Amino acid sequence: MEIVYNMAPQTPVNDDDRSPYLIGGGPADTSVTMIYPVTDNVINGNQWFKESSPRWPMSGGGSRASTRLIYYKMRDRHGDHVGGCVPYKDLEVTTYVKIGGLASHHSGEARCIVTTGGPGQHDNCCCVYSIGFTQDGDAYAEEEGPHEPHPTIFKMPVVGGDPGLRNIGPMKNRTIGLKSIIYHDSAGTHLEGYVDKDNNNQWKCFYKALNPHGINPHHPPRNGERRDLPVITHVPMEGNDDCQEMRLRYDNYWPIDLVAEKSSIREIDIHAMGGH
Repeated sequence: MEIVYNMAPQTPVNDDDRSPYLIGGGPADTSVTMIYPVTDNVINGNQWFKESSPRWPMSGGGSRASTRLIYYKMRDRHGDHVGGCVPYKDLEVTTYVKIGGLASHHSGEARCIVTTGGPGQHDNCCCVYSIGFTQDGDAYAEEEGPHEPHPTIFKMPVVGGDPGLRNIGPMKNRTIGLKSIIYHDSAGTHLEGYVDKDNNNQWKCFYKALNPHGINPHHPPRNGERRDLPVITHVPMEGNDDCQEMRLRYDNYWPIDLVAEKSSIREIDIHAMGGH
């Protein structure tokens, strides 16, 4: 089943309009390789939404360019509900993104990461996994927990995958593909990351872990921090929001555009994998 919205793609009113709008685009490119067998359930890239601004305000002051390519429940500039929840828990997310150069407004380190596994990070909701690459091209993984009383984000070690992909070169002025795969079986929670670094549908694994979780770097935890974040086994792990999100985020570089025809959120067919 393909999810389809009967609404026209929109554009921001101005640089300060960060409200989500439908990306749109042409029909799906069915030639993009899937790593695992999938069902007919799909949310294609033309049904995703975009939030972006070349000067997104930062909580600590100042601003920087920021882009989020999202499928989640949101409200647009008119206050209308758009988007929705990813309705399956075993997913293969494929994102192709066209990345521009360093933005006029930039600050700190940025990461091009795909987030899955849980609800939007607000209030006491928990948790999500994010995997991808830093702006310098280093492979990266983290888990994000509740945002109250303050954001909780713990790194995860980059394990599994091809050691030759620990760095894929600067993440600017290029088009790349990123996959985040999460599925559950009798062994636990599997999280995998793949990259098509040359935009030629040649996917290689850069991250592969069983039962990953964010590790608190402070022992013992300080300033009211929690201990290690949990392995994500269901949505939500904590809180009352059971709406699973997907998002790709990248700051400091501009513009960031989704190649919608080549992007999708597919349900993994666990039964077809055998033994799961």
